[in-house]
Amino acid sequence: MALAVGGVLDLRSAADHVADLDRRLVDEWRRAVRDQLDELRRMLDLHSDEVERPEGLFSQLIEDDPRLGARLDRLRRDRRRLRGELGELHRTFEDQALVVRPVALAELRDRLRAIVSASKVYHDRVSAVTWDAYELDLGGPG
Repeated sequence: MALAVGGVLDLRSAADHVADLDRRLVDEWRRAVRDQLDELRRMLDLHSDEVERPEGLFSQLIEDDPRLGARLDRLRRDRRRLRGELGELHRTFEDQALVVRPVALAELRDRLRAIVSASKVYHDRVSAVTWDAYELDLGGPG
């Protein structure tokens, strides 16, 4: 199962457009971003359940090639860190006193962009280790 980031979530767009929001739309904006964060967290959890379960992909990869263990451990740590950052951001957007100031908005935008970036990096690393295992096990595509 691939961890989809680009097509499903558009946190960057939500963050970029906040500067144009009227004060009366702040609550709606907060809910929309929170919903997107929830969706990303849900997708990350589903992905994790699939690849990190005892009989999942990561276990198979380590069984086939124990040298991949360190890379898979790093992916597990990355996923836990990403999950924690998603939780922190979600709590920020739950705060009804979230003040919409240019400095605060710039920081929130940067944090949202960082979480999208980190999600993509995680996905790319999972894909890379899976591909490397495929090439080692089967000799690649040819």
